[in-house]
This record gives sequence, structure tokens and C-alpha cells, in this order.
Amino acid sequence: MWLSDCYYNIGEFEKAIYWSKKDIDFAKADSVLLSGRYEDIGLSFLNLGELEQAKTNIQTSIGIHNNGNMPMMRIKEVAMRIYNKRDPLQISKLKSKNIDPCNYSVLVYEYALQLDKDYFQFTLPHDETVLKNMRENCR
Repeated sequence: MWLSDCYYNIGEFEKAIYWSKKDIDFAKADSVLLSGRYEDIGLSFLNLGELEQAKTNIQTSIGIHNNGNMPMMRIKEVAMRIYNKRDPLQISKLKSKNIDPCNYSVLVYEYALQLDKDYFQFTLPHDETVLKNMRENCR
């Protein structure tokens, strides 16, 4: 379980996905662990520019363990990491897939806000302001 976390934290998202998938069988006995594995897979896919695969895994995570422990904050962190170009290698990988990092970060942040709306029926004014600024700066 810790291997996937370690790889995620150093930006080795493909390896994080691999080890999270390996952990799924082990985690099936505990809904919190299982949910966490799917969330980690989803977040790794987000970092790799695979938005649809990310959404599928994050929705699976939420469906398994829907007790208010939602991944929106972590999704926003991914968006801001990309937006602020904190990892040049990650930015290069996104560009190699013909993904504009700035515009992609907006899509990721929008996804987090949509989850807020879907599950909590609101978004914070601060988040709307951040999203507006991101959109304006990505033009």
C-alpha cells in the first residue's frame, strides 16, 4: 500500500497506479482502504492528463465509501500543481500528449467544483474566484 503512496508523492504516477491496482485485492476487506486505492488511481490519472479514467476511478471511490470523505480538496491540489507548473517533468508529459497544462488545470478544478455541487449542493465563493482567475490567466 505504501509503495503507491511513495510513487505518487515523487510524481511517478504510472507506478502509483500499478501498485494501487495491486493493492485492490488486499483492500477489498476494508471499504476505507478500497476507496482510497481507487481515489489514488484517479488522482494519478488526473496528473497524467487522463481525465475520463480519473473520473471513473474517483466515482468508484466515492461510491464505495461515501461518508463525507470526499476527494475534492485533493483534486483541487492536483489542478493547482499543474496550473502553477510545480513539476516540469509532469508539464512536459502533458504537453507530449498535446494537452495544454493551463487549460487542463482549469478542467480539473472545474471537476472538483462539480463534485462539490453534486454532493454538497454548493461551492465556496473562494473556489469560484480561483476558477475565474485560472480561466482568465489561461487565455
